[in-house]
Amino acid sequence: MQLQTLTPDMARMLGMDPGPRCVVSGVDPDGRAAKAGLRAEDVIVEIDRKPVSSAEEAVSALGRVARPGTCCGPARDTFRFVTIPPQ
Repeated sequence: MQLQTLTPDMARMLGMDPGPRCVVSGVDPDGRAAKAGLRAEDVIVEIDRKPVSSAEEAVSALGRVARPGTCCGPARDTFRFVTIPPQ
């Protein structure tokens, strides 16, 4: 899974309000993230019930836990919980 920090330009392109968040920019179709339901352009807003404001924070948090993270999917108006299984 590849992650990027949401920039104002990306937020406009995705039809979202700008703010500190993390965007999934790519997913290995055979990887754990894809199997958990993550897709490119999903926006991660929290991991382990803690806000995520950048790609660096998301990578750090995902390295520490294997619990649900809240993601806003491509519809932009729904939230879902996704659990990425441990390696």
